[in-house]
Amino acid sequence: MAMVEDDDAVFADLVSKAKYDSMAGKHDDLDNGHSDSIVSFLNKRFGSVSAFYSDAHSAAATDTASAKRDGFSRIKTLRSALAALDRGGWERSYHQRCFHEQFLNAVIKILFKTDPPGSFERSYPRLLELNNWSEIRQEVLISTPRRFGKTISVCLFVAALIYACPSIEISIYSTCKRISCKLLRNCIKYIQVMHAQCRVTAHRAVFLVYVQ
Repeated sequence: MAMVEDDDAVFADLVSKAKYDSMAGKHDDLDNGHSDSIVSFLNKRFGSVSAFYSDAHSAAATDTASAKRDGFSRIKTLRSALAALDRGGWERSYHQRCFHEQFLNAVIKILFKTDPPGSFERSYPRLLELNNWSEIRQEVLISTPRRFGKTISVCLFVAALIYACPSIEISIYSTCKRISCKLLRNCIKYIQVMHAQCRVTAHRAVFLVYVQ
């Protein structure tokens, strides 16, 4: 796992140098394409610049393999990941389970995104029956008093969604950078719990936090 959480300068430099990603594998000395701060950052987080690119290629291969799975298998994986959190010392409350059921209902269409065209539409009646839903909505609004576990619920579900769909891109909008960084650390921690409970090899993911 690699995380950028507090160094805005390094993050901005990474973004500005993103064009060099296409150089991966084409030059032996990749360090020449990056500033000193980039090289220092990648060496610290990945051991070397080439290791960063090699890991990116491995992640791309994993994403290709995961794309071959269908929406129903992703639903099963996501639910299994949430159950693994319950076993791993993060047992969800009744309300958190309700939140997650509504979250799953809202993102269900995304889980079929790489399936053949029309798969979700054809599967719609079966999804309602299997999940005991009356309808599928793509928006969820939750309003509760403090200390109801809303923030932790989001972290738990995001971690499970990343576990089920490694290639997905998720945006979480929070009130300040401190909260954003805490959300990020929690997501990483929960993914590690899932890997440990499911006894699978942890895949490396790169998490970036950018706060304007």
